[in-house]
Amino acid sequence: MIDQSHSTRHFIIKGNEQMINHVRSINELGCLYWRKSHKNLELGDTVYLFITKTRNCGIRYRLTVTDIDCERKDSSCWNVPFIPDKHCYKFTLDTEYKGIALSLNALNKIGISPYVMFKQLNPEQVNFIDNIIDMAK
Repeated sequence: MIDQSHSTRHFIIKGNEQMINHVRSINELGCLYWRKSHKNLELGDTVYLFITKTRNCGIRYRLTVTDIDCERKDSSCWNVPFIPDKHCYKFTLDTEYKGIALSLNALNKIGISPYVMFKQLNPEQVNFIDNIIDMAK
């Protein structure tokens, strides 16, 4: 259950499609599983998934953290040998974005480095991203 008193934080995270097919995971399972590895996400946080290693790199999904300690159940979506993990985050789809306005160049212009793999966003960055995603609905 998401704590309603929790102030939602927003993060960008990059997903390498050569390792895991994130699109298939969302389409088939309705969610993504993500290893914790020193991320301190909380229930209700928003995660923007930036998909790399594809022709149109960019933010593709706005997701919500719906579990902070669950077993990974996405073995069918791995493009490399599956690595089991009993302590993952679970992200559930909020919105899919199919446009190209949230590319590396656009994000770099608002202060998001093309080299960052995981970063908490500031309010201006969140507004920029959310406005583009919401206008595309």
